[in-house]
Amino acid sequence: MYETLRHGVLRWWSQLVMRHVRWTLIFCTASAALALLVTVVGVRLGSWRFGPLAFQSDRNALIEEGLDWNQWFLDWQDHFPGVYDLMVVVDADPNQEGLTPQKLVEARRLVDELSRELLANEHVVYRVARFDAGQILQARMLLQSPSLGGLIARFSEQFRAAPRQKVNTEHIVAWMNQLANLLDLIGERLAVSDKRAKSFASLVSEGRSDEDQIYLTSDNDRLFFIRVTPYRDPDALNALADSIQAIRQIIEELSEQYPALEVGLTGLEVIETDETAVAIRDTTVASLMAFGFITALLVLAFHSWRTPLLVAISLLFGIAWSFGFLTIVVGHLQVISVVFTVILLGLGIAYGIHLASRFELIRHQYPDNLDGLQMAMRDTFQTMGPGVVTGAVTTAAAFSTTLFTDFKGVAEMGLIASVGILLCLLAMFSVFPVLLRLKRAKHRHVVPMQDRLVHFFEDRWIMPFVHWPRLTLLVAALVTGVSVLAITQMRFDYNLMKLQPRNIDSVTWQQRVAQNSERSVWFAVSVCNDLEEARRRAREFRRSEDHESARDSYVSTTIGGVAMLFAQDDAADGPTTVGAVDLGTQLSTMQWAMQLATRAAIPQNVKPSLDRLDQAIRRAVAVLTKLDSEQRQRKLDRLEQEYRQWRGQRIREVLYTSQLMKPFREVGERGRVILEVYPKLPDDPRSPVDGPLHPDFLPEFYRQLSSVDAKVTGPIVQIYQSGKLIKDSYLWVGVVALLVVFLLVLLDFRRFDDAVLALIPVGVGFAVTFGVMWLLGMSINPANIIVLPLMFGIGVDSGVHILHRYRQDPITRPLGLSHGTGKGITVSSLTTVIGFGCMMLAKHRGIASLGFVLALGILMTMLACWTVMPAWLELRENAKRKKASRMV
Repeated sequence: MYETLRHGVLRWWSQLVMRHVRWTLIFCTASAALALLVTVVGVRLGSWRFGPLAFQSDRNALIEEGLDWNQWFLDWQDHFPGVYDLMVVVDADPNQEGLTPQKLVEARRLVDELSRELLANEHVVYRVARFDAGQILQARMLLQSPSLGGLIARFSEQFRAAPRQKVNTEHIVAWMNQLANLLDLIGERLAVSDKRAKSFASLVSEGRSDEDQIYLTSDNDRLFFIRVTPYRDPDALNALADSIQAIRQIIEELSEQYPALEVGLTGLEVIETDETAVAIRDTTVASLMAFGFITALLVLAFHSWRTPLLVAISLLFGIAWSFGFLTIVVGHLQVISVVFTVILLGLGIAYGIHLASRFELIRHQYPDNLDGLQMAMRDTFQTMGPGVVTGAVTTAAAFSTTLFTDFKGVAEMGLIASVGILLCLLAMFSVFPVLLRLKRAKHRHVVPMQDRLVHFFEDRWIMPFVHWPRLTLLVAALVTGVSVLAITQMRFDYNLMKLQPRNIDSVTWQQRVAQNSERSVWFAVSVCNDLEEARRRAREFRRSEDHESARDSYVSTTIGGVAMLFAQDDAADGPTTVGAVDLGTQLSTMQWAMQLATRAAIPQNVKPSLDRLDQAIRRAVAVLTKLDSEQRQRKLDRLEQEYRQWRGQRIREVLYTSQLMKPFREVGERGRVILEVYPKLPDDPRSPVDGPLHPDFLPEFYRQLSSVDAKVTGPIVQIYQSGKLIKDSYLWVGVVALLVVFLLVLLDFRRFDDAVLALIPVGVGFAVTFGVMWLLGMSINPANIIVLPLMFGIGVDSGVHILHRYRQDPITRPLGLSHGTGKGITVSSLTTVIGFGCMMLAKHRGIASLGFVLALGILMTMLACWTVMPAWLELRENAKRKKASRMV
C-alpha cells in the first residue's frame, strides 16, 4: 500500500508537469526572477522591507544572546567605548636593521601626523597615541595611598628604592619635589588658619610639556601604536566597514611620505571584516569553478551537452529560490553560511543526475515521439523518485538538526542549506522534466551505453567484491575499526588563527604585534566596579602568575589601561592615618635618610632638590613640635579627611580626562573600569604551544582567569566559550542527525535491518575520513566539525538509492548498483566531491579545511558503496538461497 501510494504520487506529478509545461516554466521563471530581485535590490511591500542580501562580519552576532557568558560580553560591548577600537601600527624598523635615533624621530613624527589626520576624519570618534605620564603617575600614587600616612610612606619607599631599581634621576628629582611640596603643605596647614593655608589641589602640577608625554610603544620600542575608536554606522550590518576603509586611506596617503617606515591597521574588527571579504570572494570563486567543472563532468559522463546543460539550468533555479528564501527569512550571510552555495552545487545537482541517469538508460525502450518521452519520464520518476526524495529529505533533516544549537551562525547555515536542498529537489522535479519536454529529447539525443567511450561506472569493477564478500567485509571492518581508534586520539583545536585567511594585511600586522610585544587581539576583560576593585583584582591576577611555576603560569602582568595607575603595586599601603607619633617617626626616618644621602656621591642635578626636601622636613618637624598633642591630632584628623576627599576627586579627574583611560572607563555615571588581561605564553622552546589559542594553553588560561573573576569576558574568552559551544553542539547535533536520518530511512523502508544497512556506507566513510585526518596530523576545528551532522545526511543518500535498486531488482549483479544506479551514485558523488574540492583552493583556511574533509568524506562513502554494500547484499542473498534450499 505504501509503495503503491508513493509511486502513484510520483506518477501524478510527472503527468502534471509534462501536461502543463508552459505554465510550470512561467511560474518557476517568475518566482526565480523575483527571488533574485529580492536578493540583489530588495522589495518593499507596504511597511515590510525584504532585502537586499547583506553580509554579517561580527562573529559575536553568531552566538545566542541568552547565554550567561555572552551576556557578560555584551555588557562590555554596550557600556565601554574601547570595545571596537582598532590599532594603527607604525613599524620604526621594518627591515630589522636596528633602531636608531633618526628612525625613532621619524616614527614619532609620523604618529603625530596620523593622529591629527585621524582625529579630523569624520569616521574617527577618538584616538590616543600618547599620554600624560605625570598625571598617570600621580594618580597611581594616590590610588596606592588611601590615607595621608600611606601617601607619605609611599613617597619615602620610592625614594629609598630608587638606587637599587636604577630609577632615572629625573624621576628621583620629581619624587623629592613632590614630597617636599606635600610636607610644606602639611606644615602650613598645621601652623596657620585653614582659610589661609594651601589646599591639596596645589599639589597638582600644571603646564606640562611634551616631554611628559609618553608614546604607546611595544616592549622593544620598535612598534608605535595609535588606538582608534571608529565611528559605527547603526544602520549598516557591518557597522565599521566605511570607517575601516577611511582609516586605511589615511594610512596609505601618509605612509607614502615615510618610505623607511611601514604602517598597518589591525584589530579584531578589522580581521573579522577582512575575513568575511575573503570568505565571500573564495566562495564566489569556488562556486563558479564548481559549476564549470561539474558541468564539464556531466557532459563527459552523459556524452552530450544537452542533458547536462538542462540539469545545470534546473539547479540554478533551485539556487535562485534559495537566495530568495535566505534574504527574506535570514537577511544576511556570515562566515559560516557563506559556503551554502557550494554545498547546494555539490548536493543539488545529484538529484538531477539520478533522474538523468535513469532517463538516458531507458529512453530507447520507449517510442521515439512525445508519448515515448512522457512514458520514459514517468518511468524515471517512479523508479528513481523514491530514492531521490528520501535522500533529499534525509539530507535536509540532517542540516536542520543544527537548529537545536545555541550557535546562531551554525543554525542559520543549517536552515538555509536544508531549505535550499528541498528547493533544488523541487527544481529537478519540475524545471528539469519541463526543459526535457520543450527540447523533445529523442533517441538521437541520447547516446546508447554500448557506444560510449568513457564510462564512470562499470559492473566489472565491482564484481571482485561480489565474488569475495566475506573478505571484502573483513577488510572493511578492520579499516573501520582502526579508524575509530584513531578518532579517539583526535582533539578539538580552538585556534582560529589557523583558520584565518593566508597573507591578509590585518592578520600579518597582528602577528607582527604579537612577536614584538605581549599585546594581542586575543585578550581577556575583567569589568570592575571602581578603581579600588580594579587594583585588588590586578593584584590577584599577578598572584595567579607569581604563585605558579614559570611553566604553568599563563596570565600576563601586562594588564592594559587602568593597570598603568597601579603597576608594581605589591607593597603595603602604609599607615592608614597620620597621628602625631606616626608623623614624627616618619619625619625622623626621612631626616636620617637625608644625612646618609648627603654623605654619598649623588648626581649634581639631584642636590638642589635634596636640599629643598631636607629643608621641608626640618620645617615640618619644627611646626609639629610647637603644637600640643591635642592640637596636632585635631588638625591632622581634619587634614586626613580633606586628603581623602581630594584624593577621590583627583583620581576621578584623571580617570575621566586622561586620553589613556577613555577606552577603559564606562560611559555613564557608574564609574566602572576594565582590565585587559593578556596571555603569557610558555618560555619553554620545547612547548607545543604556538599561540594563545592553542588547545594546550587556552583552557588553562581561562581556568586561571576565572579563578580570579568568575565573570571574565573578552575576545579570547569568547573564542574559548564559543569553541566549547560549537564542539558540544555538534556532538549533540551529530547524534540527533544520526537518529533523525535513521528514523526517516526506517520510515521509508519499513524494515529495521534495511534502515541499518542504508547507513553502513556513511558509517564506514565517516570513520575512515577521520582516520585519514588523524594520519595526516589534522585536528578537529570549529570549521570542519560541521561534517558531524552533514556526513550522515549527505552520505546516506547513496545507501538509500542502493537499497531501493536492490528491492526493485534483487537478481542483477552487482546488487543495488545495476540499471544506472551505480553510475548515478558515482557521478553524483564525484560532482559533490568537485563542489567541496573547489573549496580546498580557498585562501580562507577554515573554508579550505571544511572543503577537504567533506570531499574526503563523500569519496570514502562512495568507495564504501562500491565495496561494502554489494558484498553485504550478496551475503544476504546467499543466506536466502541456502534457507530456501533447506526448506525444499
